[in-house]
Amino acid sequence: MAVSSMVIATSFGAVGFWPVIPFAGLELLALGSALYLCARRCHQSEVVSIRPHCVEVEKGRNRPEERWRFPRAWAKVELLTPFYQQHPSKLVIRFQGQQVELGAFLNEWERRALASDLRQAIGVVA
Repeated sequence: MAVSSMVIATSFGAVGFWPVIPFAGLELLALGSALYLCARRCHQSEVVSIRPHCVEVEKGRNRPEERWRFPRAWAKVELLTPFYQQHPSKLVIRFQGQQVELGAFLNEWERRALASDLRQAIGVVA
């Protein structure tokens, strides 16, 4: 992409339309920034650990950056319906006013399946 853009820009520059070259550079900078942000977002992860007495949620990129702990017996999994019909639902785990959203990057069907699986796993207290 960069090679083809620069070939076209230098061709225009050689003919006398030199202002095209800086704009081609800006275009490549914008494209590179967008690709970097997309690649960075692809490394986002969420880990839910269900232990005998607690539910632990870790979020981050490449390593846990945030961590929440909820007592398993009192943790509640909720799938919140959106205010507008076209918006996605929100999957949260709650305990005493504290909540954490899970699966914001999932599609609706995957979010509903995750909610069902979490309810079953958390509901069985050892």
